[in-house]
Amino acid sequence: MIEYHLDEVRKTLSDAHQAGIDFLIVDLETALTFLNTADASQQAETAQRCRRNARKAYDTVLGFAEKLELTPSERQAVDIKLKAVKGRLESSGEEF
Repeated sequence: MIEYHLDEVRKTLSDAHQAGIDFLIVDLETALTFLNTADASQQAETAQRCRRNARKAYDTVLGFAEKLELTPSERQAVDIKLKAVKGRLESSGEEF
């Protein structure tokens, strides 16, 4: 019975870890969507709001990524998207 509970705990931890990774990737993809919307917008206020939301997503991912123990391939996937978001933000005038 204890072994069953340990297996459940391991599965729950694994699922939580995967959910964390998925969150990071989805948040970065959302940031890129905000940046695409900002670039396409004819409204300065909309573009500014979208860039602000993209920066918020970027900062959120940075904070969460430090708390997760990422495998090298997970780290690489997150870093590639972080670099893409940061580059797009910098090209729109955002300072880091």
